[in-house]
Amino acid sequence: MNFFYSKYDDGIYQVRNICGIKITTKPLKNKINLLLSQINEIKLKVNNIENQVNNIPYFYRDIKVKLNHIASEEYNYDKNIFNKIKPPYISIIVPIYNIGREYLVNCLDSLVNQTLKEIEIILVNDCSPNKEDNLICEEYASKDKRIKYIKHKENKGSGGARMTGLKEAKGYAIGFADPDDTVALNAYEIAVSRMLLNNTDIVCFNYYWIENDEITDMHINIQQFLYGYYILHLLCIEKMHAPLWDKIYKKELLDKLDCDFIPENIYSQDMVGLFKIFSISNSLEYIPIPLYFHYRRKESVTNIVNNKYIIDKYEAIKNIFDYSKKLNICDVDIEMYNFFVTFYRLTYTFIDIKFHKTKQTENDINIHNIQRELLKKLIIDNIKDGYITEEIFLDICDKRNLWYLID
Repeated sequence: MNFFYSKYDDGIYQVRNICGIKITTKPLKNKINLLLSQINEIKLKVNNIENQVNNIPYFYRDIKVKLNHIASEEYNYDKNIFNKIKPPYISIIVPIYNIGREYLVNCLDSLVNQTLKEIEIILVNDCSPNKEDNLICEEYASKDKRIKYIKHKENKGSGGARMTGLKEAKGYAIGFADPDDTVALNAYEIAVSRMLLNNTDIVCFNYYWIENDEITDMHINIQQFLYGYYILHLLCIEKMHAPLWDKIYKKELLDKLDCDFIPENIYSQDMVGLFKIFSISNSLEYIPIPLYFHYRRKESVTNIVNNKYIIDKYEAIKNIFDYSKKLNICDVDIEMYNFFVTFYRLTYTFIDIKFHKTKQTENDINIHNIQRELLKKLIIDNIKDGYITEEIFLDICDKRNLWYLID
């Protein structure tokens, strides 16, 4: 029977089969109206999506960083906890040198869009040769009163830029962010609330390491709370993250240190500054979720291995030695020696990693051998100059199975 006759279909037209022949008649008025309303509804949705996209921070539209910028784990707390302190609740210091739009805009978007609104963002332009860096900073500072923009008259390195920002900071807590990195949008709300809840000097969190579009969760296996000597000990035996930017610090803690505790214009200034901070801290809380996104650009200063990178280790070790002796605390001296050996080991490893990423031409091999010899000379110079005795150095290498350092 269906072959001879069928009712019209569900579209806007009347379509019938009569004796096997498809006949289409005029469209039904009510079907046309239905379709038009559906089209208008779709247009409205599309417009809403486009408006939302335009309001989304820049980094969400970058496919390289389509990560979880709002930490998935919920940290429930009483919102009134922030009433204990005066705003700004945290000052975030960003040293800027030769970054460019692609990374700098991403970084600043992740800061101005923090869920914790009562913050201070201090941008320190360390004589960047990239004019675009200055224009971007001025643009953001003009739109957001929470941003303080400072320009150096002379280059002082990221350590000097951080110290400049710290001298201007008014926050209860201090955070550091690198200008080519991004921060989870609720990172500082979580971190500061934990600091207030547990009255800790330092709050440390996980981060993602992103290099060549590969993402690694840099989880560390330590307990939630650390106290006293144990904080410094874990740093010096490499059980603790070494950068400054994956932690926040009570400003009153940092105020106890010298006004130049982060050295200028040397590599490894993060580890030097962190050693000093940890040596006077009483409590640390570790949050085992990634709240920070660290990008390793090829042109990044921290991604360069050259002779200066190795030679600067001597200045870093001298800086720590002088600081440790000034404290005159036995436990700090013991950890200082562990710290020195850790410094050597990390430098040795970094030299090798960089070499294996090269084409390993004859020139690459020569550079690699020169850098290894330079590191050995550094170790000998440190022993000769009394920063560490040969006996202690050999003993630590033996206990930690670092025999390759003394080949």
